[in-house]
Order: sequence, then C-alpha cells, then structure tokens
Amino acid sequence: MSSKGKLAAGYMELHNACSICGRPRSTGNHERCSKARQREHARRNDHDSQTVA
Repeated sequence: MSSKGKLAAGYMELHNACSICGRPRSTGNHERCSKARQREHARRNDHDSQTVA
C-alpha cells in the first residue's frame, strides 16, 4: 500500500501545500522542490545508516 501522507495520531495528514516552497502542489512546477526533498531524504538516510553501524 502506497500513500503520500503522513500517519499522525491515527489519521492521515495530507498536505496540499508544498513543504519546500509553500505553494499549492496542484499548481506550478515542483521539480526543484522534488529534487530538494529527495536530497534531504538521502541525507537523512545516509546519516541514519552511519549512526546505526
């Protein structure tokens, strides 16, 4: 099962606004925002894998 929201307190939090630029996700091009989000996720995963080992 795939979802784009975050499960918090037993319910889905679906955000309409982009977490990077703050504009609605349904309008505009969010390619740069997506790349920034991917870099942040990779940075967090890399940090987590280094601290676990």
